[in-house]
Amino acid sequence: MSRIDAVIEDIKKLFKKQPNTIYKVRIVDEVYSGMINIFFEYYKIGYATTSQQIARL
Repeated sequence: MSRIDAVIEDIKKLFKKQPNTIYKVRIVDEVYSGMINIFFEYYKIGYATTSQQIARL
């Protein structure tokens, strides 16, 4: 299993189908460190966004 496959499995574990909830996967390229961060974000309408780091490649 590659690192990308492991990231996809982590996303599948975090994704829970709930009403009025919006899910995002955010990929951030850190220019100076040469790393890529992958975050799983979700929020219910009218509430704050929750962000969780999944991987750092």
